[in-house]
This record gives sequence, structure tokens and C-alpha cells, in this order.
Amino acid sequence: RVARRGPNAVHSADDDRRGELPGRQRVFVKTMGCAHNSSDGEFMMGLLQEYGYQLVSAMEEADVCLVNSCTVKNPSQDSA
Repeated sequence: RVARRGPNAVHSADDDRRGELPGRQRVFVKTMGCAHNSSDGEFMMGLLQEYGYQLVSAMEEADVCLVNSCTVKNPSQDSA
């Protein structure tokens, strides 16, 4: 059963509990920064999937938004 958001949404009991149970949420990941940060983001997304989280491509579809950013510039940029 597909759940949709909005006034014509179709919900089930599983949809209501999705946000409460670890490993059941839909996660949108936005990574900003250098190549090292992109690699770290891919690693985090892999772990999230292994733990049962569903990655989504649009923030509107997500229960949780993860922003992966970095302020370190010189060391990582020099070795990237």
C-alpha cells in the first residue's frame, strides 16, 4: 500500500508508527563539501540502509532530513 501525503493521503497503522520506530524512517540526505565529505556521506547512507532506513530523493518524502556539511578546508582539499 502506498502512502501519500496531503489531503487525499492513504494511511495505515504502519505509516503512523514509522516515525516512532528506529530503522523505519524515510531519510533525505543532503551532502555539501569536498570529496572527503561526499565519501563520508555515502558511507553514512550505506549504514542507514543497513540499519533499515529508507533513503528518499526528495525532502518532501522524508520523515528525517540529514544535512552533512563540513567547515574543514585546507587539509581535506589538499589531499582530495
